[in-house]
Amino acid sequence: MTDRTCDRFELNVMPHMQAMYGIALKYTHNEQEAQDLLQETMVKACRCFDSFEEGTNCRAWLVRIMTNTFINEYRRHRRELNILDVVTDEAADYVKSVVNTPDKSLEQNEVNLQKGFFYSVSDELARALNAISGEFKSIIVMADLEELSYREISEKLQIPIGTVMSRLFRARQMLKKLLSEYAGDLGYCTE
Repeated sequence: MTDRTCDRFELNVMPHMQAMYGIALKYTHNEQEAQDLLQETMVKACRCFDSFEEGTNCRAWLVRIMTNTFINEYRRHRRELNILDVVTDEAADYVKSVVNTPDKSLEQNEVNLQKGFFYSVSDELARALNAISGEFKSIIVMADLEELSYREISEKLQIPIGTVMSRLFRARQMLKKLLSEYAGDLGYCTE
């Protein structure tokens, strides 16, 4: 961007920043997401500022960029959730089967991995689940994969609900620790 274009951008766009933030906030209902949307809008506006015609309504131009950005992000997020739902369902079924026969399945997974048959998130999850003790593994499987309530788990294992809650919390912490490096490799924040 040349100095002249930069000056034009600042002169035309900057007066609308507060109003654009308000619009972003209405779209997202979240301050952090509104700031992100505003920033993405400004980056796009800066990139294509040469296409802005001097004397036209700059705010309308910015609102159009923001609206398109928001809609595209929303669509991308929905596609990711749909894909994640399918992967999560398949992973849950797979992990349930691995947990039921952990040693044999894990060994088979290692053989399959070496042969290059498959490797998925569920393999990492199965390894992590098999690394924690049985009392924690059974509770996290019942709560997070079988989606049983605390009461149902309590009755099934014949332990107090408080113990179920405590063990579930500790099991999730263990899994978080075991999977943090893998999650970081995939680009997820693990803090």
